[in-house]
Amino acid sequence: MDYEKEKMHPFFKLLIILFIIFIGFYIALQSGYYPTRVEKKTIITNKEIENFEDVLKSGEKVSVSGYLDDDVNYSNFVTKAGNGLTITMGKVIEEGIKGVSHAMKVLFW
Repeated sequence: MDYEKEKMHPFFKLLIILFIIFIGFYIALQSGYYPTRVEKKTIITNKEIENFEDVLKSGEKVSVSGYLDDDVNYSNFVTKAGNGLTITMGKVIEEGIKGVSHAMKVLFW
């Protein structure tokens, strides 16, 4: 009575992995991670502009190297594609839920 454990089909493995990636991107997007980073950079930039204006008003010698931000943006095609996929999937799921609820209302109310 040896029962062999059935192996999962590779398609379903891939589907599970893609779903986990989707959930990760969706949580990052909905939690406001990226907009918070952009807002933080804007605040830092505004402070640097004010500092630069103060230095100019005082008549000191200005060096560009002191005002450049060395923070590198590492977003690439994969990140943009992932964000686009997440937004699209979110819209599809949202519209699907609205469609199902509308169909239920038509059928039962």
